Amino acid sequence: MTDKKSLFCCPVCKEALQQQEKTLLCCNGHSYDIAREGYVNLLLSNQKASKEPGDSPEMLRARRNFLNSGYYRRLAENVSERIISYIEETGIDAVMLDAGCGEGYYSDHISRVPAIISRCSICGIDVSREGVKLSAKRKNNVHWGVASVHSIPLPEKSVNIVLNIFAPHDDYEFSRITADNGILITVTPGPEHLKGLKEELYDTVTEHSNKHPEIKGFNIQETDSLKYEFTVIWPQIKNDLLKMTPYYWRTKPGRINALEKSPAPLTTFADFSITVYRKR
Repeated sequence: MTDKKSLFCCPVCKEALQQQEKTLLCCNGHSYDIAREGYVNLLLSNQKASKEPGDSPEMLRARRNFLNSGYYRRLAENVSERIISYIEETGIDAVMLDAGCGEGYYSDHISRVPAIISRCSICGIDVSREGVKLSAKRKNNVHWGVASVHSIPLPEKSVNIVLNIFAPHDDYEFSRITADNGILITVTPGPEHLKGLKEELYDTVTEHSNKHPEIKGFNIQETDSLKYEFTVIWPQIKNDLLKMTPYYWRTKPGRINALEKSPAPLTTFADFSITVYRKR
């Protein structure tokens, strides 16, 4: 059987990984089994802050259910259009990393856009093994790995597009893996993101900061916002929206219970702050 080169590199020695059947191997003998779902665990034990780092399974399943309902599809389409523009501008066959992919919704959407997948290889990492497992169950042609954004198992300058949506970032690692003239697309909450939800939970609502983060090694090329109102009618999806946010874990139980039991629809804003950076 002919070995197949992986996009990932060995997290121990940084050498290239070759796929042999259901295992990734490096020239120094380090090996990583490919799980039944199709992902590989490249998170070393000394890179874990807890036994099961990352978002909880309950939060991840709630996020999957809510995102699959289509309420954030406009964000996925917006990001896809930016990736298409970059590929057309550069004329290259690109490599994209979804850094902090969660349960894989955005990479899955992007991987099903013909203008992208015909010219782009896609990989996604997250520190949560449960999140990556859910990502891999989407059954697409994305390369999924359990790994931290603070120690990314990819070679230097091997990525043309880094995607970072509502996830932690690491200036050094993002700069290290991004090729010259590569781009980084970040999405953070805009000022009124989920304002209607917060009004149900808190007496005083604080807006998110509208500041675009500076990331060392990159220049801000473009800033944009995507804002729209939406209404969640189904009680289960409303509860999924609540459970996928930090508010569920930080709010008084009485306010949580009242919202969960209310049959009334929830109207709120999606407010996304989108920043495109260019590698210096």
